[in-house]
Amino acid sequence: QDLPNTHVWEQTNVISLWIRSVINRVEHYKAEHNRLLKEDMTQLELALWKAKLAEKEEHSAEGKTKKKAKLDSESVRKEKR
Repeated sequence: QDLPNTHVWEQTNVISLWIRSVINRVEHYKAEHNRLLKEDMTQLELALWKAKLAEKEEHSAEGKTKKKAKLDSESVRKEKR
C-alpha cells in the first residue's frame, strides 16, 4: 500500500520495514506456540505420571489380594492336617 506513494530510492527502506514487521510477528507467534507447547507437555507428563501411579496401585492391590488368597489357602491346608 505504501510502495506506490514512495519514491524509488525509499522503496527499499519501506520493504525492509515491512519484512522486519512480518519477522517480528512470526517470532511472536513462535514464542507463543512454544509457551503453549511447554504447558501442554507438562500437562501430558502429569497425566502419564498419574496414570502410571494408578496402574501401580491397581497392580499392588491385585498382588495383595492374590497373596491374601494364597495365605488363606495355606491356612486351610494346615487346618485340614
